[in-house]
Amino acid sequence: MDTKKFEAMVTAVTQGSFTRAADMLGYTQSGLTHMMNALEGEVGFRLLERGHFGIRLTPDGARIMPLIHQFLEASDRLSEEIRAINDQANVLISVGAFASIATHWLPAILDRFRSEYPNVQVTVQDGPRDRLFADVIAGRFDLAFTSVPKGENVDWYPLHEDPLLALLPKTAYGERYEKFAVEDYAGTEFLMPAFGNAADILAVLNSHNVHPEILTTMTSNQALISMVAHGLGVSMLSELSIRGYEQSVCALPLSPAYARTLGIITRKNAIPKPTVARLIACAHEVIGELYGEKA
Repeated sequence: MDTKKFEAMVTAVTQGSFTRAADMLGYTQSGLTHMMNALEGEVGFRLLERGHFGIRLTPDGARIMPLIHQFLEASDRLSEEIRAINDQANVLISVGAFASIATHWLPAILDRFRSEYPNVQVTVQDGPRDRLFADVIAGRFDLAFTSVPKGENVDWYPLHEDPLLALLPKTAYGERYEKFAVEDYAGTEFLMPAFGNAADILAVLNSHNVHPEILTTMTSNQALISMVAHGLGVSMLSELSIRGYEQSVCALPLSPAYARTLGIITRKNAIPKPTVARLIACAHEVIGELYGEKA
């Protein structure tokens, strides 16, 4: 049932006149008359009597009027509760992210967002790829900054191609290489990064049928870089993951070049609340400015 029609009916009965009710509601008299005729058609019986006296309820109209008031009151309470829930949701955004993104991208993104929404609290938690996807799908995060999805049930907003780099100890490789061929990983002791990086790296190695001696790590990227710097093996990480630690190792472009796509995921087919949509837009703007790319 259309609440506007019942609200107009109550106003018309209270005023005793379509003319006065139409003026109060901002309708034309003919428009209000048409609305009441349509309402009577929907309920299946006459609600109002028209005459020289103006308008008044029919007996059937009077019978259901108390229920109409209850319906309108319930509708108002429902609207108020919906607004309260939306207002509460829009003052808190939960974000997941790769640690590298939380370190290098999010401060600038959140600074821009906070300048527009100073009263919105944004919580940030870093984590591995699989957990970020699971938490977004389960609704624990409103969005997450991660790598490109492969079949997961999410919506995807790409942001940047993050080049993959070969990590080599300076003592062994020095400045001899400008690039590092993927085939040269064959036979090396390869320190495999943890926290969701293995899938992207194995895809590169397997595409060249290269099989190094893989040593799986469960450490942070910073710890892995330190291991490489101390000659414990070689590895592969993205440019964003090693930012700030480039001087401790040889970080060389791969030949051929590879990159991981970074972006934002949200729940599949979920309509982002306005603050989340604006946070996504801020991310596009900031990353576009950082890398000179069109947002």
